[in-house]
Amino acid sequence: MNGTRAAYSLLPQYLLKRNYTVADLINKLREKGESFDRKTIYRLVGSEPMRTINSAALGAICEELQVSLGEIITFEPPAPTFKRIDNRSQKRLSFLMSKNNDGKLTVAESKEFQELGRYAEELSLENARTLARHRGLNRPVSEHMPSNEDRKRRRRKIKAKATT
Repeated sequence: MNGTRAAYSLLPQYLLKRNYTVADLINKLREKGESFDRKTIYRLVGSEPMRTINSAALGAICEELQVSLGEIITFEPPAPTFKRIDNRSQKRLSFLMSKNNDGKLTVAESKEFQELGRYAEELSLENARTLARHRGLNRPVSEHMPSNEDRKRRRRKIKAKATT
């Protein structure tokens, strides 16, 4: 992320507060002599960042809803991009998980299963760090998660319960 902020519309929340649908808003604007392309208004209720802003339409909407422009438009950093495990690895991991659950993994498959599991875990941790940075959390993600020792203790407890 390079610090660039994108413009997002908060219009859906204001329509909800007023119990308006988009069609209601368009009709109210028409009653006041305002005429805008429906697509212009519908773009303002989408969840995607706004690429262009129709100031006349926004002015009329603000007047109708009795809010300021700053209440309708917010500038936020773009949503983070998360990494995903590729389809081939995911299918293989699922297959190995199933065999593991059945207790039928070979030694080589067990090693591969552990490696794929570590890879998936690394992606998850990287995504968690990305999300934490995006949300501006001050603490490193590692402080939010159990330590390796905690995980080992938990695994021992689970194994002990499984054998009893």
